[in-house]
Amino acid sequence: MLAVLADQQRRRILQHLETSFDDRVSVSRLARAVAEMSTTTKTGDKVERAAIRLRHVHLPKLAEAGLVDYDPNSRSVRYRQCADAEAVLQIASDRFK
Repeated sequence: MLAVLADQQRRRILQHLETSFDDRVSVSRLARAVAEMSTTTKTGDKVERAAIRLRHVHLPKLAEAGLVDYDPNSRSVRYRQCADAEAVLQIASDRFK
């Protein structure tokens, strides 16, 4: 779990999902949220690049670690609450403010 949470982008994804009011979030909606957090790419490319990285890198890793339910067919994501992950996210949040 620590290896998965070592990536700043995955921590941001989980923090976004944790604070979402919806039980399930579409990958496209999550990609827009991730793109808004990013400052490294041009505006037009942000959402598309974020969606690609979510589908092919971040969501499969988070699902494998048991932190999200990811359905590639419906392209939806559900956060799975995990006390250990939330503790790590809180420590990282406090540490890197």
